[in-house]
Amino acid sequence: MRVSLTAYIRAKPTASVQTVMTAHVLVPALDDVPATLSPAVIGGLLRGELGYDGMVLADALEMKAVSETVGVPESAVRALQAGVDALIVGHDLGEEAVRAVLEALVERVPEERLREAAARVRRVAAWAHPTTAPADRSVGAEAARRALRVEGDASFDAPPRIVELRPVANIAAGEAEHSLAGAVVREGEPVPDADVYVVRDAHRHAWMRDAADVEGAVVVEVGLPLWRPSRARGYVATHDGSRAAYDAAAELLRGGVPA
Repeated sequence: MRVSLTAYIRAKPTASVQTVMTAHVLVPALDDVPATLSPAVIGGLLRGELGYDGMVLADALEMKAVSETVGVPESAVRALQAGVDALIVGHDLGEEAVRAVLEALVERVPEERLREAAARVRRVAAWAHPTTAPADRSVGAEAARRALRVEGDASFDAPPRIVELRPVANIAAGEAEHSLAGAVVREGEPVPDADVYVVRDAHRHAWMRDAADVEGAVVVEVGLPLWRPSRARGYVATHDGSRAAYDAAAELLRGGVPA
């Protein structure tokens, strides 16, 4: 897998990934600290072995794997030192905590490393919001189509009635920006009849599974595809909740065939 990914990045630099987000997971074969804080993972594997030179974004630093072990300011410093370019620090930490993060970065992270990180962030910003020509979204669209996994019949001849079932947003994910639905329903709210039920990580939410497992309906899972409905006529896993993933799912529901 590493060899094939390296070959892909080197062979198609213009089509390579623009951003990689780290997880605060342990990779014992490489290091004994969370991947976000690990020079071996970020610098050795991602930058070195895989040859990735794009922006690296750390997952939320309020997560307990780092906030309750080394703390948010220390995590910010170690992440930047390891090769991460951008950090997610929630506004709910308060001004004092945010100030502590900034002071720690200025005091302990070399200016050259900060400039390098800022340059990568600007590069991604220019790609996402070009001033001269629209960005080429074809690579993301193609990847989203290929990521679709379909079981049963999920196509419609006419626009279906769609209901999206969402759990309460957490501090890491926040409110979803994209939707396939005209109606969004949360736990405790009445669920109207629909042809398509969009779920996210349904294996974690009994109410969501009960509401979506409808005879003859189609279920679209935009989270982890671990649960399968017993009565639906069709099931679609997007493996993603991005706009490209929703567009690919919409194309499929309209009768398109995923690549």
